[in-house]
Amino acid sequence: MDNSADFWKSILWWWRGFPLLLFVVSQTIAASFYGDGFVLLKAVESSVRTSLHVRFRTAHSSGVLFLAAGDTDFCLVELHSGRIQVSMDLGSGVRSLRSEKGVQLNDLVWHTMELRQDQRNVTLTVDKHSHTSLRMLGPDLELSIQDGLFVGGLGGLERPYLSTERMPVGFRGCLDEVLFNQHNLLSSLRPYSGYKTVHEVSLGCSPEFSASADDSINFFSSRAYMSLPTWDMAQEGVFECQLHRSAKDGIILYSSASEGHYIAIELQDDHVVAVIGAATMKTKLRSPLPVSEHDWHQVKLHLSTLTVHLCVGADMQNSSLGLHTNALQLSGPLFIGGLDGNTRVQARKKGLRSLADKQIGGGSLRGCLKHIRVNAQKMGLPNAMVTKDASVGCETETFDSITTPSPIPAPGNGSVGVSGADCKRGQSFLVLENLIVPEGGRAPLGFQHVKMNVEIRSLGISQSQIMFRIAEQPVHGQLRLDVDPEQEEHTFSLLDLWHGRVMYVHGGSEDQVDFFIFSVFSSSKRQLPACIRGNKLHRFNISITPSNDAPELSFPEGSLFVLLEQSKRRLTTDMLRVIDPDSNSTDLIFTVLGNLNTDAGFLEIEDDPGQAIKNFSYLNLEQGKVYYVHTGIITNSRMALRVSDGDKVSNTAVLRLMAVPLEYKVVNNTGAEVTQGGWALLSSTHLAVQVNVAQQVVELRYDVAEPPQYGELQRLHSSGEWKNTWIFSQKLLEKDRIRYLSTYLGSHPGNVTDSFRFRVTIGSTTTEEMLFPIVVQGIHYKVIKSKMEVDTERRVTLTPQDLRAVSKGMKILESDLYFLLLSLPKKGDLLLDDKVLRINSTFSQKTFLI
Repeated sequence: MDNSADFWKSILWWWRGFPLLLFVVSQTIAASFYGDGFVLLKAVESSVRTSLHVRFRTAHSSGVLFLAAGDTDFCLVELHSGRIQVSMDLGSGVRSLRSEKGVQLNDLVWHTMELRQDQRNVTLTVDKHSHTSLRMLGPDLELSIQDGLFVGGLGGLERPYLSTERMPVGFRGCLDEVLFNQHNLLSSLRPYSGYKTVHEVSLGCSPEFSASADDSINFFSSRAYMSLPTWDMAQEGVFECQLHRSAKDGIILYSSASEGHYIAIELQDDHVVAVIGAATMKTKLRSPLPVSEHDWHQVKLHLSTLTVHLCVGADMQNSSLGLHTNALQLSGPLFIGGLDGNTRVQARKKGLRSLADKQIGGGSLRGCLKHIRVNAQKMGLPNAMVTKDASVGCETETFDSITTPSPIPAPGNGSVGVSGADCKRGQSFLVLENLIVPEGGRAPLGFQHVKMNVEIRSLGISQSQIMFRIAEQPVHGQLRLDVDPEQEEHTFSLLDLWHGRVMYVHGGSEDQVDFFIFSVFSSSKRQLPACIRGNKLHRFNISITPSNDAPELSFPEGSLFVLLEQSKRRLTTDMLRVIDPDSNSTDLIFTVLGNLNTDAGFLEIEDDPGQAIKNFSYLNLEQGKVYYVHTGIITNSRMALRVSDGDKVSNTAVLRLMAVPLEYKVVNNTGAEVTQGGWALLSSTHLAVQVNVAQQVVELRYDVAEPPQYGELQRLHSSGEWKNTWIFSQKLLEKDRIRYLSTYLGSHPGNVTDSFRFRVTIGSTTTEEMLFPIVVQGIHYKVIKSKMEVDTERRVTLTPQDLRAVSKGMKILESDLYFLLLSLPKKGDLLLDDKVLRINSTFSQKTFLI
């Protein structure tokens, strides 16, 4: 009963932290895919309408972004040669669609792609402005999915439609938005058995994707590796690097060939050893000089036609090769620093020392490599096809290489060791100390962080039998377990803590606290104290040390900036996006790298027109004061931009600048209709001119060459008064501030046709005269009273009972309804305000209604 109570108390205590988890997983998060990673959501659905949105960033020209997989139907979206390629089959054959030529999307800038399928119509949009489309053929219109939704890779899926000459490769880069229909596929990176699989994907956008070939590479686990393209050994082969070791053994290089041939370089007890193996013979070179763990060491392997040379520092070892290099036709990837799982199984059969008798660990190099060259060509993280547990930059600390466990120290910090058959009442058998990790970094979880307040030796169990089971993974990072693959999933032992096999990797967010939930059990069959046998859940806290992140610059609307020749266009925050959550936007400064081509144009600030600038603030950008001005005859140029927060600088992003000649067309000239004496607003639905750069704000001015005959063009001023105008702009039309007022009061049996003629001025270009037609609908009147009887009185007042008219088709105020005197009475006079009316005199109906 006590154990059950403790268990539910643990659940309730843990639940208090769960609302934070709910908030985080509901958001889309950035995720890193390393070339063999993927996210699989088990889904079965069918639809004639589908939509996909993906936001990605990569330097690699090829890689799977998304796959909706059915038995025969599928929708595959991938990068191919730097362009988006969509392959789709709804049951009537495969159709393919590619993004526009000339726009490479593997430029380490964030890009978005949107795919929409509405029955037969399929549209692909890249960066909101590049559009391509196709129509599906055949009677089938429904995309049927049975095998699920894949992100970043295929996860070993085998289907006939994937067995092509060019097998799709895994994506290597960052994704932070993958939305398919109602599914947000990256809302969480937590796997769920039977529903969601997450393999080799980590939180945050890893800095290794922005690394250069000159950056050193740190291999921080026994299963770490980097795979490069196949090593070409047609005539000879040369591999060289600089090595900084942290362990005595480990693989530096491995590549296999046909007929059982292979090449390997490994560390064996601090010595560099090269092995060239064939089916019946093996050539082995060993450097006699030990490699210290405190210095960098130059390593070079040179295979010529019949000889092999191994150089470590100043030492050189030579040997005859025993076979021609033509026989070493390497076929697989060139592995650096370690091996993947499948290759490790094959390489272990070759007898490599780093893989021999290894119950735990994968034989990888624990240390750093830099200045890697293959056949004199620089190679590094930018060339990697797949990486695992590798990071940019070399940390100089050494890893614990203990091969036998040390005795557990006596409990400290005032705690009392527990011996005997049970724990003291109310006393915890665990002493936990927070792990401190730098933001975006990693740190090993060691024995100093998890201490047993029980003398386990007195219980007759070993460190390897005290096990920890992870019940809930960290929210803002990941636990990397470099443990025996035969162990239960998501578990590690006390011995693993001693050997540094448990690593926390932070995802790079701004959150300063993380945690994971775990329980303790034993793999021993011995009777254990109740406090260890229970299912109590424990929370391990992780403190994140904040650091100033470098700003991140991207072009959400694409890297192509188009403007009209000899014009200027404003740059906006929609075009240049900066992400820097730990800096104030007022501290961000943009810098133009190098020199802009002065024959093309320059940047200027609105407050100082004509003055070229190379720096501007984010505040200038927000206020809409930054313009690019095209001045020359060169129409294509580039502008490299970088952002600084005063401490760190962003990635360099290149904006392509294109100036195009003005092209325009009148898209609306519908004319207008107005009732006689009334008015009608003229808007852009009546009159509009469109230029060929829709995103550029261009001042369009309409100059009236011939005004209307039966009315007036009027503009609404800020005072609220309508005044006659001869000039107006497209903006005034869009804001409904231009109207036509009918001033024709005459009678006409039908409608009156009016118009005005105008020219459009766009920059320095003026169009020919054009006509805007206006139809004035005439008003029909009916006189319903027109008789007056006079007796002997000399003066009689005219009333509505004597004379009255009404309008048909439109209600007119009595004050606006006038009578025109065409003839005079023969035996008297008509007077208005004691004045005698004459022919063509007028008076309103309201006059005699008062």
